[in-house]
Amino acid sequence: MQCPDSDTIESFLAGTLAAGAHEQLEAHLEECNACQRVLSELAATAPLPWCDANASPEWSPEIAGRLCAGMRDSGRDSDNEHETDGDCPEFTELRLPFSIGDYELQEVIGRGGMGTVYRARQLKLNRVVAVKMIIRQHLKPSLVDRFYVEARAAGKLDHPGIVPVYDVGQFGPYVYYAMALVPGGTLSELVAQRRPSAQAAADVVRMIAEAVQYAHERGVIHRDLKPSNILLESERQPKVADFGLAKQLEASSDLTASGDVLGTPGYMPPEQAGGQSGVTTAADIYGLGAILYHLLTGKAPFEGQDPVAVIYRVVNEEPASIIRQNPDVPLDLETIALHCLAKHPEERYESAGEVARELKRFLSGEPIHVRPLSAFGRTVRWCRRSPAMAAMTFAAMAALLGGAAFSTYFGLLANERSRTLTAVNENLTIAERDARRSADDARAKAELATRQANTTLSLLESTLYELQPILSNDPALQLRRRKLLQSVLAGLDELHADSATEQRIRRCRANTLLGLAGVTHQVGDETGRTGLTASRPLFTDAFERLHDLHQTSPDDAAAAEDLLAAVLEFSNILADASEWKAARDYAERTLAASQRLSVTAESSSDFRLHGRLVEFEVLYGETLMRTGEMSRAKELLDQANRRCQAVLPRAAHDTYVHRELVHSFLKLGDWHLQKKEWAVAGGHFEKMAAEAKKIVERQPGQSKAIMDVSTALGRLGDVSQSLQQPDKALVYYQESLEYAEAAARMAPENDFVQWQLSFSYQELADCHLRAKRFREARTEALRCMEIRSRLAKVDTANPHLYTKLFHAQKAMATACEREGDLAEAIECHRQRIQFAEQFAAATQTQRHAVHVKQAQQEIDRLEALLAAREQVLPPP
Repeated sequence: MQCPDSDTIESFLAGTLAAGAHEQLEAHLEECNACQRVLSELAATAPLPWCDANASPEWSPEIAGRLCAGMRDSGRDSDNEHETDGDCPEFTELRLPFSIGDYELQEVIGRGGMGTVYRARQLKLNRVVAVKMIIRQHLKPSLVDRFYVEARAAGKLDHPGIVPVYDVGQFGPYVYYAMALVPGGTLSELVAQRRPSAQAAADVVRMIAEAVQYAHERGVIHRDLKPSNILLESERQPKVADFGLAKQLEASSDLTASGDVLGTPGYMPPEQAGGQSGVTTAADIYGLGAILYHLLTGKAPFEGQDPVAVIYRVVNEEPASIIRQNPDVPLDLETIALHCLAKHPEERYESAGEVARELKRFLSGEPIHVRPLSAFGRTVRWCRRSPAMAAMTFAAMAALLGGAAFSTYFGLLANERSRTLTAVNENLTIAERDARRSADDARAKAELATRQANTTLSLLESTLYELQPILSNDPALQLRRRKLLQSVLAGLDELHADSATEQRIRRCRANTLLGLAGVTHQVGDETGRTGLTASRPLFTDAFERLHDLHQTSPDDAAAAEDLLAAVLEFSNILADASEWKAARDYAERTLAASQRLSVTAESSSDFRLHGRLVEFEVLYGETLMRTGEMSRAKELLDQANRRCQAVLPRAAHDTYVHRELVHSFLKLGDWHLQKKEWAVAGGHFEKMAAEAKKIVERQPGQSKAIMDVSTALGRLGDVSQSLQQPDKALVYYQESLEYAEAAARMAPENDFVQWQLSFSYQELADCHLRAKRFREARTEALRCMEIRSRLAKVDTANPHLYTKLFHAQKAMATACEREGDLAEAIECHRQRIQFAEQFAAATQTQRHAVHVKQAQQEIDRLEALLAAREQVLPPP
């Protein structure tokens, strides 16, 4: 079969192809990687199946505006009693009530690791339903594909023990599915209130197992069974919810073959926690055991604050005894639970149906088929899980037994040979045996350490390279990102490198330090320091480590890309502090890596690699511009813009590539601003604003894109001011502030976002001053001062921050003086002196001595004016 066109693949996604054509195309997709990529791209953007045209209209600018207006800051820690296991990564939610297609969202009833669940009314059928919303920016395209296909699979399930799925669709940046509303809460909430009896727990899990068996018979695996995914119609009527992570067994084009780790760590089977592909129905058998364990003990089989440590325990340790935690549990019921929780899938029950039948036997008082593990059985299982340690133990036992036999033998032999010869032979035998045992022990320990190190390192790498980048893209998630990275670093500290793992560990540590540097710059460290002061040592350490790795393996594309990522983040931060020479130096140390990746990009369809190169070209071009090499800078900026324009058609909905196009317009506009080519600069800033707004329309929660819009509007205000159009400039500055404040509300603890917000206040203050609106200028200057003063106290060695703080203080002093408040103006200048002295003490430099001199001159002048005023108008 020839590759179909995109319209045919869209029809396949929508389920509108004829049956024969659908099956033929499905078979083709299993074999054709090119068509699979097209399918992924279309699935991420096309209208979803099951929605009529009226239920999912085109997302117009008017609706986009309403959706933006509906966003609000919901805080980081929810007190919602319905909150499910795991924290929700979204810190913005819709202001309710809010209409999406045929649904009116009325209230939040739960939050989970991937989305928010709302009570809603389906308008056409006038019924109350539950709607689960997921922001697409948190999903890779492959996960969006999985959502579409597997929600369809869940919709086919019709069983009294399964929550029915009615509909799946999209609205703007969201994908969602609607399901029946089950009013009785979750099983986890019930257990939190009171622990059920052993009989009640067994009966509940029996009913769950019967529902899961029904799903398995129809080719659907749940893969995330846990108490919070079990809803209660009544205390004795559980319903399994959230089959959104299920997979169709009959689909040989396996959507879950990538090794993605889905689910909740404490309830995951070991094969899933380790990221293995090809997870089977045995994963749900483990989940049934985990639910039973929770009902009997009140907690998951494995718990802890550190997700990486929990996953390690899931893979390597046995759960604690149930009876020791709850002596009222019968031995047979503990046996059933632990048999479900066996580490190896083949050691568990063969099916969910068999679990249900075993629980029926227990409930009716019949003997169960599985017996508790004997001491020998536990030993065999331990040997299978830890073969190296087992070998060491049995070698030691054999040596002890052998020693006894040989002692008897030599005792008999002593009657025929001399005692001296016997002693010599005995000593030689012992020495040989001890040497062999020592060698075997060393070899076994080395093998065990290598195996454990590889397992742990793989888990740490998955956390660092898969989960951490998702958190890095959201300014509101940096505190959680820091905790995750600290966990990875602690895990690396426990590893001992060998020749096979040394490079992986070095790379992992360097990238972890780079991530911690970025977090520290945005939200500070544990000591309260923030910004460049706190993050510079971490950035420097990470960069040097990655630079060494690249020099060691100059042809390694991964090492080159790691180094490029480091210089992009660090040099951009140096540039923001006006350390242009240092930023340029770091960029030039990375030119070899950039050239290596440029060669790779020539034959690569990876548009994100092109995006990374665009980002580097924009950065390097800006450092050249700021250090006086305007011609070279313009060449690089034009090259970056052309590269991005060329790759964008293949990456139209990739936020990273789209934002790099936005940034290329920003720096081109800045180049023309320096040349005082106002009209040309304004044209670039208008393009920047338009492209950034497109991202915001697709993803209203994208705070970085919202701040890009604010920056573009601020630059347009600067252009209007330079063209002697103050009224137009004021409009731009006010609109810029609205966007900046919206971004700041989404990430209130992110200092970098607050720093950017301060520029919007500064621009408005300066605009009001020029127009002699001193009261308004004073208000905006005060807001700017408050942000920058706070940041200066925790980022004490950032010269650019202090320069901008002094600017705000001077603007405030000018506004106060023009309003006649000389005392407040004097106080502003005194604060300038205090902060300048603070910087001098922190850096042992007198870089801002001129500000001290100017401020003191202003204080003297204002005090003289104040004294003269008091002589003319003495106090009453």
